[in-house]
Amino acid sequence: MADVVSVETARKRVSRAYNKWLNERFSRQLSGVGSRIKAPKAIDSQTGTWIDSNKPHALLIHFEKSKDIWVAGAPSTRFAGSLNMQAQTDFQGIYFRIVPMIKDEAGWLAHPYWEWSMAIVFSGLPTAWLKGSTGTVLDFDPETGALSGTITVPDGDQKRRVAVRQEYVDAALFTLVQEPNEVWGGGGADLTYGEATEALARYIVIDRSEPAARTEDNE
Repeated sequence: MADVVSVETARKRVSRAYNKWLNERFSRQLSGVGSRIKAPKAIDSQTGTWIDSNKPHALLIHFEKSKDIWVAGAPSTRFAGSLNMQAQTDFQGIYFRIVPMIKDEAGWLAHPYWEWSMAIVFSGLPTAWLKGSTGTVLDFDPETGALSGTITVPDGDQKRRVAVRQEYVDAALFTLVQEPNEVWGGGGADLTYGEATEALARYIVIDRSEPAARTEDNE
């Protein structure tokens, strides 16, 4: 059975393997991809969202059973990704955690260690950075695949924040629990990690731009 340590180990292993793949395919890599995010802050059990929504530590996904099939949904699309800050590289990106939640009599609760990782790769610096923002909070809409950041723009004597679309050239979802038949347990939930993964894969849409050309194609 998996645990917190094995999932954290898997997250680091996946980040190394994905970085290696990027390097082999494009002769580029995301320095800093997979850096560990601090332990999650408190979650509101009534809404299943972060209490401090300004700095979310992962993408929270709700799982509910509908006609004997588990379905996934997002209570909030905001998360704090680990942005690569090496401006001299051609690729930038994020590698973030996805935390599952189910609802019982007491409200929404997160699994103590089940998680997935997701990587999204840009073809250059984040759009929000190019427009003057240095924030790391992004919005990813799993239902459309749209990714956006926010920038501050003048509005008369005031300033306001507006969303700017972030194009990306690659994205991948990674499982971190080795046994797909592991059952959530507790609260009467019969959800397995494999079923949750399938529901998550059905839910998340990837809307990437044209893939970046291989290095040799430009030579």
